[in-house]
Amino acid sequence: WEDAAPSDEIDDLLLPFLILAGGLDHDPSLRDSLELSAQDEAAFIASCQEELSESIQDVYDFWAEVRRPKTVRREEAKVGRNDPCPCGSGRKYKLCHGADA
Repeated sequence: WEDAAPSDEIDDLLLPFLILAGGLDHDPSLRDSLELSAQDEAAFIASCQEELSESIQDVYDFWAEVRRPKTVRREEAKVGRNDPCPCGSGRKYKLCHGADA
């Protein structure tokens, strides 16, 4: 997770799951950082429950974007079969280094 995005973006994605897993009871620093009153805390937990499907979709969208393959761009032009071999032999590529392919 940490290599995929900045920590604040990850924290926002995972907060609903952490809250629903009982994170407020297990991590006093989380409770302090949210600065929620008892009434606000109950409302916040309820909103996390209501928005669970949206949170799951957000995490899916995040990973779909991260895992999308990057476009490969060639540094040099592609050598054609009938072009001279780049090794400098003077032979056509298809008869030199392209013969193995």
